[in-house]
Amino acid sequence: VSPAMLKGLTDRLLRVPEILSERLFRTRIELPASWATTYAGEVETPALGNNRRHSLAYAA
Repeated sequence: VSPAMLKGLTDRLLRVPEILSERLFRTRIELPASWATTYAGEVETPALGNNRRHSLAYAA
């Protein structure tokens, strides 16, 4: 039994190729607001004090 089965997301064990067969892009699917914030790296962590951001200057 997998966590996904316990959560009711599937009724059988999935193989790795099945899990990785489709990549989900946040520009193609709608995410809940809290997920979108996390995915975008915009979550503030109070314990850090200074939450630095970077702009991915060298990303393609």
